Amino acid sequence: MRLGFGRNGTVDSAAGTFLDSGAVALGSLLPSVYQEYDQNALRFTSALDAVLAPIWLAVDCYDAYLSPATTPEDVAAWLATWVGIEVDDNWRPEQLRRLLAEAFDLARWRGTAKGIAALVEAYTGLRPVVDDTGGVTVSADPGNGFVVSEAPVVVVRMPGAALDADELDRLNALVRGAVPAHVTVRVEL
Repeated sequence: MRLGFGRNGTVDSAAGTFLDSGAVALGSLLPSVYQEYDQNALRFTSALDAVLAPIWLAVDCYDAYLSPATTPEDVAAWLATWVGIEVDDNWRPEQLRRLLAEAFDLARWRGTAKGIAALVEAYTGLRPVVDDTGGVTVSADPGNGFVVSEAPVVVVRMPGAALDADELDRLNALVRGAVPAHVTVRVEL
């Protein structure tokens, strides 16, 4: 695409889309003496318009790239890496956007029953029931603490959820990543 100024210093109609979308022609920022008498300066700045306009437009809407509601899908996946979410390519865009919107609260409650429930709700849109058998033991004598006879288990119950086998596997993997490594996870429908 060619951006440029016409004979009278106005923008050519071929200058088109970048300038139509809100970018300002660099030639219009020059002092009036250059705008009126120096066509070479106008041609030079119009050549720069084609290169710089996309950059200025991206900078102008930078906040939209950081908002989970308005960011493009590929940028949303990149933003997820900033907050520690491992994105599965099979996730629907709205699932990733919900997880991104809740990312800071999810990080705050990570590994707790409340955090797991919020994570599953952000992913599926349904509020689960989370049963956590974990606990803490304390002893005044080192090595003489209570012996736990069974491994800790987190059971996530999804009443009324209709998830296919692949979706259930992805949900299991998501919950497994949110609990400590020694905890067993089960998702039940």
